[in-house]
Amino acid sequence: LNTISNNSLFSLQNTTMTYFSELQPSIDTRFDIVNMPSARVSSNSTIAISNFRFASQSTNFQSGLVYIALLSSVSLEIEGGSSVLVTDNSFSFKDVVIATHLVTSMGVFGKCTVDTSSTLSTSNNSLRVKRVTAPGYTATTIATFSQNVTISQSSNITANDNIFDFEDFTTGGDFNTSVFDFEATGSLLVGEGGLLEMKRTITTVTNCADATTVVTSQVNASGPLNVTGTGKIEISGGVGRQTNVSSSSASTTPSIWAAMYTTADVNVLNSGTLDISDQKFSVASSTLSSFTTTACVLCAIGGPVTLSNSATLYVRGNELEAKDSSSSSAAATNWGLMMFSQGIALSQSSSIFVKSNKITFNAV
Repeated sequence: LNTISNNSLFSLQNTTMTYFSELQPSIDTRFDIVNMPSARVSSNSTIAISNFRFASQSTNFQSGLVYIALLSSVSLEIEGGSSVLVTDNSFSFKDVVIATHLVTSMGVFGKCTVDTSSTLSTSNNSLRVKRVTAPGYTATTIATFSQNVTISQSSNITANDNIFDFEDFTTGGDFNTSVFDFEATGSLLVGEGGLLEMKRTITTVTNCADATTVVTSQVNASGPLNVTGTGKIEISGGVGRQTNVSSSSASTTPSIWAAMYTTADVNVLNSGTLDISDQKFSVASSTLSSFTTTACVLCAIGGPVTLSNSATLYVRGNELEAKDSSSSSAAATNWGLMMFSQGIALSQSSSIFVKSNKITFNAV
């Protein structure tokens, strides 16, 4: 299925897939539910995937990794008032043993272009993990992009009201958990009238052992990020809670709770807006031991930052809290609203507003 055009519809709804204990695969277990290697959605057409339920319970995956992706496309073009909607879906793992890694995503994309009043929505989805053992890494995303992403001409990518819930998650060795609403390893351009919106994400991590790295980020980008021409990135209303998490690693950062985490350049130009507001992150009853940095940073940017020509950055109404927790980091424990590793260039009537934020330490 390559082209959907002229008021056409592809719909997958109300589907359930369940994995029980009698199935004990001895190789990698991969689920690609809808795979469209190259897809073009145009002229008021729609792809709609909703109410898909995947559940794995009391299962021993004896070898390899477990991978599940709901919608996959190496090249996705959405244009002409069209929509791709991946909404109201859920993945659940309960009483499960995984030999190595757990990888899940509602959408796995390569190159993606959304323009001319079009929409890509991955909202109201959930991942729940309870009493699961996985000694490898865990990578969970709502939408991940491995190549360039372009949003322009009054179009949008949204990932609102998603839930990540990890409880009684036991790991071994050098464990790494990453939880992202939106992950881009190529460049990201939010152009004229474009919108990238991440609202009300809830991430909870409870009773996790040897969690050497817990990285949660609603926008995670390792390529250049550019917002221009009244384009906007809005990250708001998210909640992150880490409770009773232990770490004994001597080599990695135990926790980064970041609404936005990037490693490359960020450029906000020509009336573009970056707005991070009303986020709440907390760490409670946790012991984090590391020889590197323990961090809880709202907005962490590794590359140079430029705001020019009436661009605006808002950081407002956010809360960070540490309670009944400790860290024996030999390097540093960093808590803050913004961390810019290579500084900021602010010019031509541009603005940064940092207001009404709160950081609390209680028995730390």
